[in-house]
Amino acid sequence: MKTLIKNLLLIISSIVVINCSKDNDNAPKGYFPKKIVIDNILGGLSNSRELTFIYNNNNLITTINFDYTSGTISEESFKTIRLEYTQNNDIKEIKTTSLNNKQTTTTFNHDDFGVITSIHFQGEESNFDMITSYDPQSNMYTIDGDLANFPLEFNFDNKDVFYSISGSAVIDRNINFDNQETGPFKNLRQQPELIIWSEISTFGSLTVNLYYLYPFKIEKVNFQSLNHRIFENFERDSNDNLKSFSSRTLVAGVETNYTIEYQNRNL
Repeated sequence: MKTLIKNLLLIISSIVVINCSKDNDNAPKGYFPKKIVIDNILGGLSNSRELTFIYNNNNLITTINFDYTSGTISEESFKTIRLEYTQNNDIKEIKTTSLNNKQTTTTFNHDDFGVITSIHFQGEESNFDMITSYDPQSNMYTIDGDLANFPLEFNFDNKDVFYSISGSAVIDRNINFDNQETGPFKNLRQQPELIIWSEISTFGSLTVNLYYLYPFKIEKVNFQSLNHRIFENFERDSNDNLKSFSSRTLVAGVETNYTIEYQNRNL
């Protein structure tokens, strides 16, 4: 009798596993970039890097790994960026390690509605606190603190897509995008924390890398200095994913080429 019961339990377990497998196979899927190659060209000289992305089960980025393949490389350049999340899938911490193994941690505090209330940056050589204020009508964050580059204003649309930044110590800029055309990260949840962090902790040096995080096709970044960045030469693969595009600045003559590989994930 015990043998019969055991056999019945094994059969039931097998049926459950098969059904779960079928459910996973039938789950809706979407494409997410797994590797992006960024090639900056100035005066015929190339400076290339490869970024690989790791996601959690909620399709949120947990790790960005950097591999530098050509050009002059600073020891301060990123080796890894790691992101940790709250139970509500808001970014809680962003941790970085540089090529010379220096580390930083940026911590975000939120209210019960997911609004950022304060930010703390901790590095090996400096640390500082930032105060945030939020306007829910315009979805704008103002970041303030003791550093010379504050205050900063970040503007997002009603889906948290970043479209402009302004401040006394930054070059004001706004982004034109075509919301009828999908971008590389069309399936990624947009998170203001990542944009704010990239501007504050690296003083804009990551900006050229983060343009591709857009869910829509970017057309132009308008700079107050008039050195606008134009995006062009878009190519799509057979799954309608943007597989490559380029950008160039009008004044400095810097050209950047992006090539993207994707992975298909359960949504």
